[in-house]
Amino acid sequence: MTKEEIIYEINSISLSKMKMLYTQVKSILDTKELQGSSNNHVNYIALQEGINPSSIYIIYFMYSSISKK
Repeated sequence: MTKEEIIYEINSISLSKMKMLYTQVKSILDTKELQGSSNNHVNYIALQEGINPSSIYIIYFMYSSISKK
């Protein structure tokens, strides 16, 4: 998937869905028991939602940087 395709996909997702995805990924990454397999869990969420895993990680990083301000 190209950078342009990822940007297009992210731009097509509503803000409310992005926030929901961020919350799901954050809870997975914050769970200490899943640290070894957190990537698989995040990929599973992305596939359930019909989103490329790269896009879901970018959404997570975008919201993480916003929430730190």
